[in-house]
Amino acid sequence: MNKLFRKKELRYRNLALVILPFLIAIVACVGLIYKSLASFSSGTTTSATTPVEESSSAEKMGYYLRANATDLQISLYEELEALLEAEEEDSEAIALSICKNYVADFYTWSNKKGIYDIGGLTYVYATIKPNMYNQARDGFYHYLNHYINQYGSDNLLEVISVDGEVWALKEGFKYQLDEDTTFEDSYMISLTWEYKDSSVFDNSEYARAQYFTVVRNEDGRYEIMEAYKGQ
Repeated sequence: MNKLFRKKELRYRNLALVILPFLIAIVACVGLIYKSLASFSSGTTTSATTPVEESSSAEKMGYYLRANATDLQISLYEELEALLEAEEEDSEAIALSICKNYVADFYTWSNKKGIYDIGGLTYVYATIKPNMYNQARDGFYHYLNHYINQYGSDNLLEVISVDGEVWALKEGFKYQLDEDTTFEDSYMISLTWEYKDSSVFDNSEYARAQYFTVVRNEDGRYEIMEAYKGQ
């Protein structure tokens, strides 16, 4: 190292050559962080969620299917699209479908890149989305990087079936979020689900049931407002 800086006329050139790779790495990291924050604040759920073309009814309503979706996620998303494109709107079926799509993405780890790749947030009400993101990152997704390294993504949680019902309909009931925000209709959803069997990763202690409150905005978008622990 001393030889690099011994000659005065070459000292600054060699110093620049030593520092330059670190500067490039720092700029690259800052760019990735900025891109991730911009993506999240714009309303997309994760970097793996890819709203390429807003052509379908679901995409126009702000619901996006991740690029590496599982077979179940694709099937549930197609069901949601069909409900949104139907001539007569079935509000209960749409509210139920929203929650099924959320569960299939949020509780699946096999197609996630790490603790910052939180699934299902595209179906969550905008103002509570940051809080749910932070809770998931610090809670359910907290050890995901460790599990990926230890067991491999393919062996982790993957929801393979979701079932449920609208167990309470509060049509005409004004759900009040705050002093300035109320919703005319809300739907209470009960869901249960199953995971893919794995001989490598024990999934027996993970959630398999949950309750949800879904609201309908003035623009017709159905969103999850609250989630409760299930059985």
